[in-house]
Amino acid sequence: MFILPTADVQIVWYAKQWLRASDAQLGLLYASDGIGVVVFSLLTNRLRKRWSFGVVALGSMMVLGLLTALMACTHWYPFVLVIWALRGGTDVLFLISAYSMTQLIVPNALLGRVITFTRVLTWPTGSLGVLLGGLAIVQTGNVGLVYGSVGLLVFLVAFAFWFTPLGHAERYVPEAKAAQGD
Repeated sequence: MFILPTADVQIVWYAKQWLRASDAQLGLLYASDGIGVVVFSLLTNRLRKRWSFGVVALGSMMVLGLLTALMACTHWYPFVLVIWALRGGTDVLFLISAYSMTQLIVPNALLGRVITFTRVLTWPTGSLGVLLGGLAIVQTGNVGLVYGSVGLLVFLVAFAFWFTPLGHAERYVPEAKAAQGD
């Protein structure tokens, strides 16, 4: 949550400076994000039936990072429009997976506290990340460099978590434990 919001908040600057997008194109960029969110929300259940929580959650974050980095490699608006839709989709795929996993692992009596605690820890760090990302853009004058850096950092962080319990989260889901015992 610390690194990623920079790309979301700086999208207007990116679109105007990097892509030379018009106001209408900027609006379409925002709409493409919404389309990606809806489509991937509808696909989440199918993906979860095919792959484990860890694969879906961390895989979506890794793809999200790569897509963000890819935005630094192009000035072609139609390509970025597709990338931005896919980013929105992979972002919501991660969120749905993370909250679903939390709901399965945490006892109902503690669920509200755990989700609130998670939000209290993650949301303020996003503001700090946005501030630092904005300062990096001002200092370098290169929004593409910041998008590339943010994307690679998101990818590397998600990849690093692959080797933690989150990479094998299904081991901690009560239903999965019961099925392994059969």
